[in-house]
Amino acid sequence: MNDLVKKSMLFIIGICCVLSGCVEWRHPDALYGEAPRPPLEKGREHERKHRYAEAEQEYLQITDEAVKEMTLNQLASAWDSVNANIIRAQELVKQQPTLARARLQLAREYYNKGLLCARYWKESMGDYPRDFVLEEQEYFFTASLEQAKKALQFQPVFPEARLLMSEIYLVNRLHNEGLKELKQLIRKHPDYAKGYYAIGNAYLEMKQYDKVERYYIRAIKLDPDFLDAYYMLGKFYFERQWYDYAVYTYLELLRKNPKDWPSFDMLIDACHQLGNYYVEQEQYNQAIGIFQAILEVKSSYPVHQSLLQARKKRDEAALMAAEQESQGQAPVPSGEIHAPAAEVGSAPSLPEHILPVALQPAQVPSPEAVPPTPPEESFPGAEETSAIPVAQVQLRNTPATLSNQDIIHIIQQRGFNHPNNLTNWGLSGSVQGTFQHAYQPQTRNNDSVVVDQSTGLVWQQAGSTNQMTWNEAKAYIQQLNQNEFAGFADWRLPTVEELASLLEFQKKNGNYYIDPAFDVTQGFCWSVDMAAGANAAWAVAFHSGHVYYDPLDRTNYVRAVR
Repeated sequence: MNDLVKKSMLFIIGICCVLSGCVEWRHPDALYGEAPRPPLEKGREHERKHRYAEAEQEYLQITDEAVKEMTLNQLASAWDSVNANIIRAQELVKQQPTLARARLQLAREYYNKGLLCARYWKESMGDYPRDFVLEEQEYFFTASLEQAKKALQFQPVFPEARLLMSEIYLVNRLHNEGLKELKQLIRKHPDYAKGYYAIGNAYLEMKQYDKVERYYIRAIKLDPDFLDAYYMLGKFYFERQWYDYAVYTYLELLRKNPKDWPSFDMLIDACHQLGNYYVEQEQYNQAIGIFQAILEVKSSYPVHQSLLQARKKRDEAALMAAEQESQGQAPVPSGEIHAPAAEVGSAPSLPEHILPVALQPAQVPSPEAVPPTPPEESFPGAEETSAIPVAQVQLRNTPATLSNQDIIHIIQQRGFNHPNNLTNWGLSGSVQGTFQHAYQPQTRNNDSVVVDQSTGLVWQQAGSTNQMTWNEAKAYIQQLNQNEFAGFADWRLPTVEELASLLEFQKKNGNYYIDPAFDVTQGFCWSVDMAAGANAAWAVAFHSGHVYYDPLDRTNYVRAVR
């Protein structure tokens, strides 16, 4: 070994001995570990792992005040509220892991975060990479679905959880899975308005327009104050260019909530388009009246231009008519237009529950007065068991075709109750009647019935278990008679006069305007009477307390009478 090598080895050994003797000395970690990561990078890492509180703490350590303020503002403005809600919901689940409501709340917060990510990804704003946001979106939608399923495990009868599951499927364009959940939901909860509303939204997004209207209207029947359903129904009519239907729908929504500005704007647009339609049909006075009405409540340059154009065309048409008359030619008449939307596109049957009146023919003949008929047979022994003696009232029991005014007249003349105010639709307002009943629940041949001694009528205590069309309702009556329900074979669909007599002014049977003697499953019931001017029949809604009419191909329950 040469001298240089020896000297080098001795030097190294000496250094090691010196270092080993320095007990207090330590190697600095910075020489061997990773370099410190900036707070911004660490905060982003925490966000990727969904640790939002830790991310905020890291952002607070950023030394550059401008960068720190920008980062914290970004977190606060777009994400902080939903992230804070997630943290609170997670804590609640930790405290009560088997509580279905807690699971659902966490599912909703995850769902809201997924929606926020989806919107952020579409807009491509901010510093977050699009791939990262897309992963976040998938993560939170998946987590939301898992929590909703757990909520159903802990509480099987939980319509809100199943509704959220369907929304998750639909927002991810899994329409078949979403509709499957919703159909299962309304089968188990036939009076759950939000379920029908969600199905209407799904079909609207899928552009299956023939199925949209019925579900929105069903949701409104179940919940007359369901403003979102009114708004979406009006939007549907507007997109289909059925502007008159849209106008009346938005008017009803604004009657319920005058401060709904989006609906007000949509109403203005619908009225403008309706006026343009009248111009196309050379109905200039109608168009001018609509445009002037719009400008009285809102200044609009396009509407003002439409008004000027309508006046110009009206004057040109008047001048042409005058010239034809001076030359001895008969002027070309312009016919009245009762339902312009029916000409714009392939219009649906009238949405009778929402807008039954405005598009009806101006003159509808009232039905001839029906002579009174002998009271129907009541059950043996009914007189002996009557709690109070009531004079028997004879109600019409033969079919008729009735207009809106006929229905109003019946309610007023008979003193019937009509809780819901439908004056804006040309039907009865809210009426507290004086009609009295003397109900006697009875059982015959193991079938439950209710005898009303005030009218001499015998009703099914319940009725059909499923909703059905009007023709299916007649088949249901035939089956009752074949089976001799309660020992009788003369059951029939009630007239709307008979059916409306059952309405109570207050909710007496849960959330239903009907006496507790009756089952509440039959929330909407067909009558035998037809509606004038429409391919529809009158019906009574005991859930919301009003008389309305439905197209014959829509579905309601049946409560038979004899």
